[in-house]
Amino acid sequence: MGLVDGLLARGLEHLVARVFHLLTPADMRACRQVCAEWNLHVLALWRSKPGKVRLEAKLREGWTSSTNMAMQLGLARSQVFSVYSDDRHVFCGQHNQVVGVHCASSGRWMRDLAVPASAPTSATLPVTGVRVAGSTAVVAAASGEAVVVWCKQGLHQVYSGKRAASGGACPAIAVSGCRVVTMTASCRIVVVDKVGDTWGVVRVLRAKSRNPLLLSRVAMGHVDSCGAWIVGCWSSGGQVSVWRDGVPLALIPLAGYGRNGMFRHVVTGLHLAPPHVILSTEGCWLLVRCLEGNRVVRSLATEVGKSMGLTTSHTLAAHLVRLDNSQVLKVYDKAGLVDANVADEMVLLRVVELGPGLTTPPALATTCVVWTRGRTLVVADYWVQRWKCEEQVEREREELARAKREAEEEARLAELKRSRPSYVSEEVVAGEKKSRGEEKRRKRRGGKGGH
Repeated sequence: MGLVDGLLARGLEHLVARVFHLLTPADMRACRQVCAEWNLHVLALWRSKPGKVRLEAKLREGWTSSTNMAMQLGLARSQVFSVYSDDRHVFCGQHNQVVGVHCASSGRWMRDLAVPASAPTSATLPVTGVRVAGSTAVVAAASGEAVVVWCKQGLHQVYSGKRAASGGACPAIAVSGCRVVTMTASCRIVVVDKVGDTWGVVRVLRAKSRNPLLLSRVAMGHVDSCGAWIVGCWSSGGQVSVWRDGVPLALIPLAGYGRNGMFRHVVTGLHLAPPHVILSTEGCWLLVRCLEGNRVVRSLATEVGKSMGLTTSHTLAAHLVRLDNSQVLKVYDKAGLVDANVADEMVLLRVVELGPGLTTPPALATTCVVWTRGRTLVVADYWVQRWKCEEQVEREREELARAKREAEEEARLAELKRSRPSYVSEEVVAGEKKSRGEEKRRKRRGGKGGH
């Protein structure tokens, strides 16, 4: 019996807890892999109230002070259209109408989840690409009129159907618990939920506007859901629509008065944190407003760059900003962001350099950020240091083997030239034949020109 087992057997769990709380995240992960009893004990520590406080402090410290670098996580099997990540899996909505599932720790491809393709009509163009989102319970995907939901436990499909009155592509999707909320280009929000043991469309919400002509020119939008609340904003609508238990509330206006007169915020992303909503706008503003009363809790501005959207996790909210040649992700503490008593400089945890070539909005998890460059998945983990993924190790092994073969071939040719002076390589012979052929063609062309 080891020391830890002896302490646990004597009822001294508090001493073991104090020791475990002093460990680094990497050491804590190693302890979980010792045996099933240790794993259960560590999980029990994290779920206790003191353990949660210490864990949140360690997570915050990781985001603010970690020196871990971004690493290649893996390679998707097709071009990635959207990405969602949790602590176990990375879900890639791809252009080939599937959701590719990768292991979050190794990047290894695990399986594909198929999404039915929507047939184009006379009024819509063919829809390619899958939007994916998830919660702790389910992961959902939408493409055109199709919506598919899988249970996180086992990744088995629990719902597949068409969105009512969808009208073409799906500009946005959000998941809260078992509720899947999708947005349509026809200014409707379709709610799919589980009622008892049955899944289906439970509600279709229609956005209202002070200027209906703006809603007729919808190009994209944003939607989110949390508890009884649902919010949605279309790119040309001019305001945020709010529902509570399906009942529409007062619109949240996006217009205001600045130094140069009246202006209108164009929303690039939104997130519900009742009783607040967090908005990112095109002018590189990050706004926190009350859902009822329209009071502005916080207003953060970025002097340079252009806002590209908002991504969130359970405890974090991140603003994606495009600079001249690259993009950065400003990660904020969500609890501090909605608390007016916390100073602005205290809510920003980290600025993650994503670099150029970003092809999809990044996915934010509890401890890391995942983004894509074409088919390449990249991760920056601020909890434990990541190492090279399996695909990258295999590719480097192949490159080393190819370089070795080329060096051996060069050495063989050099040895032949040294030991056999009459030896002429095939490349030299081919080059001489090519030059002689070109010379003959030039003479023939010159002779024809002379006559």
